Amino acid sequence: MLLFLTLFRLETKLYNETHTKHILDKEKKVVAKKLSEVKNVNQQMAREIQRNKMFNKKDEDRKGKKETADKLAGIIRDQNKDIEDHDIKLDQEKRKLDDRNLLKKQMEVTMQLN
Repeated sequence: MLLFLTLFRLETKLYNETHTKHILDKEKKVVAKKLSEVKNVNQQMAREIQRNKMFNKKDEDRKGKKETADKLAGIIRDQNKDIEDHDIKLDQEKRKLDDRNLLKKQMEVTMQLN
């Protein structure tokens, strides 16, 4: 009976170990498959990056963008200058119109001309 019990324990232990090994093997296959898929995607992306580096036209793009930026900066400078001129004129006109004696001065100038 002791032999039978020991044999049963050994068989149970062997079954548990084999069962666990099968489960772990299946999990390992799933993880290995995912890993290989990720590696393949990374390889493809690396190839695309290398190809883009070889055939990239960055210099031409940069030159075009710089020319566009320079043109826009020139336009902005011109418009800022126009705005400053208009601001000065506006300020001068406001100062003239804020003068309380403006009507009197205008009447005097008109009288002198008559």
